Amino acid sequence: MFYSVTNIKELRNIIKLCKKGNIEYKIIGNGSNILFPSEDFKGLVIHFSEKFSKITQKKNVFYVESGTQLSKFIIESVNQGYQGYEKLIGIPATVGGAINSNAGANGVSICDHLFSVTCLIDNKIRTIKTNKISFDYRNSFFKNKDVVILNAKFKLKKGDKESLLSIIREERKKRKKSMPLKPNIGCIFKNVGDLSAGKIIEECGLKGTCIGGVRISEKHANIIENYNKGTSNDVKNLIELIKKDVYEKKKIVLEEEIIIW
Repeated sequence: MFYSVTNIKELRNIIKLCKKGNIEYKIIGNGSNILFPSEDFKGLVIHFSEKFSKITQKKNVFYVESGTQLSKFIIESVNQGYQGYEKLIGIPATVGGAINSNAGANGVSICDHLFSVTCLIDNKIRTIKTNKISFDYRNSFFKNKDVVILNAKFKLKKGDKESLLSIIREERKKRKKSMPLKPNIGCIFKNVGDLSAGKIIEECGLKGTCIGGVRISEKHANIIENYNKGTSNDVKNLIELIKKDVYEKKKIVLEEEIIIW
């Protein structure tokens, strides 16, 4: 089952019904970093619809609902002359999903200017200041199953609008040049300290390696692209092959950045 929620009341009622009926549920935004199973999911997928995407601004403070596209928030803040997230343009996430996984790029993470998060904890609304919790690399407290991000408060600094727009244009060019065109779920593995996971995989000679209908991209070795009706099981098998090969050749343990259902 699949349901797109439009407001907090609706979301709480759906979760309450699921718990009452002992129905498993999972929550997604864009689903851009999730490897869905080849098999059926016996439960309810709850999706944040576009109606759950309001942005409110008071001077340098932005209140952003969870279903908002990250790129929409970035463009809105830059157009108002505020800096902080321009280097994250192009990450295909919702704001809620980005916070959940502490998404980042180019030395910037979503937690950098995040002041507080309003969420459901055991289906009760709570607002948590981010100085009370810790964020890890591509990980956060909010990954807990019983925590659902509703909206977030960001405090940004003033910047030069034209300079920020120029950065956005350059980042988009870089992404277009480096990212494969075939369907994919983004970077598969976390970087290892200062070492790029893509570089590690490339040095092991794995670019272009195929299993079933999926392959390691020739453009970006940390991305698995679906070039010929591949399945999620194909992706899982290729992930295991990469981890095994990298460990044998470099004694490095790669950890997945994506979420595997």
